[in-house]
Amino acid sequence: METTGGNSRRLRVGIVGAGLGGVGAAVHLIKRGHSDLEIFEKSEKPGGVWWDNKYPGCGVDIHSHAYSYSFMKYPWKRTHATQPELQQYVEDTIDAFDLRPKIHFNTVVEKIIWDDDRDLYRMEFADGSAKEFEVVISAVGFLINPKYPTWPGMDVFKGEMFHTSRWRSDIDLRGKRVAVVGTGSTAAQVVPGVADDVAELKVFQREPGYVAPKNARAYTDFEKFLYNSVPGMARLSRIRAFTRATIRNRGFDITSTRQRLNKEVCVGNIVNNVEDPETQEKLTPQYAWGCKRQIESSDYYPTFNKPHVKLVPRAVTELTEDGIIDTDGTAHPVDVIILATGFETTKYLSSIEVYGENGLSLQEAWKRRAAAFVGVTVPRFPNFFILYGPNTHGGYSVIAQLECAARVAARAVRKMKRKGWRRVNTPQKALDDYMAWLDRKFATAGSAMLADCNNYYRNEAGDNVTNWPLPNIHYSYMTTVRPYFDLVGTPGRAGSAGTAPVAEAELSKEPTS
Repeated sequence: METTGGNSRRLRVGIVGAGLGGVGAAVHLIKRGHSDLEIFEKSEKPGGVWWDNKYPGCGVDIHSHAYSYSFMKYPWKRTHATQPELQQYVEDTIDAFDLRPKIHFNTVVEKIIWDDDRDLYRMEFADGSAKEFEVVISAVGFLINPKYPTWPGMDVFKGEMFHTSRWRSDIDLRGKRVAVVGTGSTAAQVVPGVADDVAELKVFQREPGYVAPKNARAYTDFEKFLYNSVPGMARLSRIRAFTRATIRNRGFDITSTRQRLNKEVCVGNIVNNVEDPETQEKLTPQYAWGCKRQIESSDYYPTFNKPHVKLVPRAVTELTEDGIIDTDGTAHPVDVIILATGFETTKYLSSIEVYGENGLSLQEAWKRRAAAFVGVTVPRFPNFFILYGPNTHGGYSVIAQLECAARVAARAVRKMKRKGWRRVNTPQKALDDYMAWLDRKFATAGSAMLADCNNYYRNEAGDNVTNWPLPNIHYSYMTTVRPYFDLVGTPGRAGSAGTAPVAEAELSKEPTS
């Protein structure tokens, strides 16, 4: 770690985003004795992705006891929480740690600019105001900017069209001819969520995904008693969920036996739930399991047994006044188009201008590839920490990943405060070594993610910039057991950069997996 020392001073922390990442970061700071912080949220409510997404059937495909903070036990109602329950969970966490007075809602951050002379950031907002912070934590996520197609005819279609993350509750789907474009995790929830309301439903599939049974259900009263009243039962359920995920994730190695077993489970799910053999064939992927994100659903496939629901195994090429043309040239008259087309996942922090040392733009630093040390820090951007940064998606529970990153930032703030450091930075060599290690892991343990399919993991150059190649426990090890910011540093004089030789020596080695 590179550090710059100086006299003790106030350490104000600005957090961008009041979703699961931002709230988690604030709690970890407070638990380490630092409460001088403010959170800025562009929406009118907290929750991030769980505030933005309110489509029918919206919920998480991770077990509730795993998709939750380690510090916040909660009386979950279901094995897999739905959007309203997740939104309430964020609200309850905020109130449990008295964070609400620290949150500024309806506040859009436009620029974050580092001042080399004063060792702090100037945060500029859309209303023209600004604030200064010695430390900034970005928790804006990457599933925030909807990905809209650019089909010819987008401006001539006379029906209604909207993205799932911008759900139009004012549009009545009853009796309508509806098209859902996309067959990822969101579509697997939307399709059964709207099927019973519409007159006709067509699902446009560019490429099928692997769908495993979700087996979501409400907890029984006895289960609620066990998890809420018997010490250790909820934690045991959490451990069991992570253990199963760790075993499943071995399948990301394309040569593994688990790869074959995971594929068999998903193909069996098709055979057991789809009646029409032709539809079964169209829903069966022809690429490696794990090349796309696995979908979890127990009601997606049965929906195709309904007489008014049809799978169109072709992409959309253009729109007309009254419908869709697919790649075969077939016209499909529709009244409403629902875009389940995902997000701009590889364009990290594209909605905010961030400038580091000597005016370096973060987007310029990431021109070739978005990259951050353990997904959290970037060379030449001192005192700047990213939650849900490059290559931190996946593993199983994103909340577990977010907490690991939050601990890195909180420990760094505590050390800065204790030692009087004015800045912490990441050596370029540390990042280069880390990225080389990541690429080696993608070539082996995560090889399925680089297989031949269309996924949202890779940038234009073909680099996987979104996913973590291993289970959650490995990321926890990398950020906690051998934490970068807990290594001994040698702070320099105020205004000078001191090198931390121990950190560089440790990080020159290949990180342990």
